[in-house]
Amino acid sequence: MSKNITSRTILAIVLVALLCLSIVSLAARPEWAVEGNWVRYQATISIQGEAVNRSLGVPMISAKVSLKVEIVEVDDRGFRVKTTIEGVEAEPQQAAQLLSTMASSFVEVGYIEFDKGPEEVSIYIDPAKLPEGAVVEKKEENGYVKATYDTSTGWLKRAEAKIESSDAAGVSLDFKIMLQDSNFVGGGFGDIAPIIVVAGIVGVLVVAIILSIRRIMQS
Repeated sequence: MSKNITSRTILAIVLVALLCLSIVSLAARPEWAVEGNWVRYQATISIQGEAVNRSLGVPMISAKVSLKVEIVEVDDRGFRVKTTIEGVEAEPQQAAQLLSTMASSFVEVGYIEFDKGPEEVSIYIDPAKLPEGAVVEKKEENGYVKATYDTSTGWLKRAEAKIESSDAAGVSLDFKIMLQDSNFVGGGFGDIAPIIVVAGIVGVLVVAIILSIRRIMQS
């Protein structure tokens, strides 16, 4: 039998290697990573400080926001999510009108890699990279955040945070959120007490609120 490696042998080796790479790639994709899967959160937000008092004549703005986060695209590296606001309740009335206007056009789209680490608080962290207890804590000079994740899927379950601005506006921000329902994360967490998160879901909304307050103050 000839000891020479034929072109047919080389082709067979290449095909087997490609097949193995394909299997490894597919195995790395979590079962929950399917387009159309979703989670719903209910968040409560309170903003207080001199800027709020001067612009609206009230000491605090409080709001309850219902959010839906849906997986809209999946590839071998990660997934893309779309966050929309499904409902808003707020006090005082000026804040309710402002938030309702924002909510009607609010759509946040972002890409998350499957191997995302706990370097920052996010809606998802690779379960294999979660610290003991699946709790991630971050402390900064002007606030803190403490988040707890689902150990099976890596999706956010609960967190708590507070941020205080260091400028003359003196705005203090508090966020409370709970995972109300999902078609893949632990069957939903409707009985969990309200919790807090500072992440892309609520962060964009809060920044918009602050900018609106400052525009009011400058007008």
